[in-house]
Amino acid sequence: MYILDLNERAKGFQLLTLSHAQFKELDERKFKLWQKKLAKSPGFPCPISSVYNAYPVEIEKKKNGSKTEYSIEIDNESENEVLTGEELTKLMAATRIPEIIYRYSRYQYEATLEYLKQCDAKYGMSILGDRDMQEAIETLGSEIPKEDTSSFSFDKRTKDAKENASNGTGLLLDDLFNRYDELQDKGLSDKTEEGQELRG
Repeated sequence: MYILDLNERAKGFQLLTLSHAQFKELDERKFKLWQKKLAKSPGFPCPISSVYNAYPVEIEKKKNGSKTEYSIEIDNESENEVLTGEELTKLMAATRIPEIIYRYSRYQYEATLEYLKQCDAKYGMSILGDRDMQEAIETLGSEIPKEDTSSFSFDKRTKDAKENASNGTGLLLDDLFNRYDELQDKGLSDKTEEGQELRG
């Protein structure tokens, strides 16, 4: 989903990726709050996605033993957030989310080619030598956007490969919590100016 980080609003809309469980929790909280609002005011818009009447969503990272858990709350005590005309224009012009998340990346393309090479070697096949396959590979490779600089390599099986896979297309929940952990390491609380940047 597209979000605005209220503490870094100038950055504009960012794509936030949630796990199925995280999205389900947010969805349940949204509908619970929405039902309360509708009971008092029929026609009340969605409490988290309204362009003129949305509440901030707060996501908190917690350690439970060796597990990391995320707590999601909707801050309906805060003032409602209203999109500016400029923000609304940018949102309407933004790429549709399915076009972003279902885009075949250079990373996936190169990983698939590597897999096919391994299949050829392991099973004595010659998939990549087939003329039709070579044409398909060329066609697919030419359709990957030039600005996609992600890359697959067995030399980067660790963090680098994961970063290449995401290719910076959005703000992940873990990105926010990594920033929070950095603040904690520096001894800064969420009441400091730096800490306030993460709230929103």
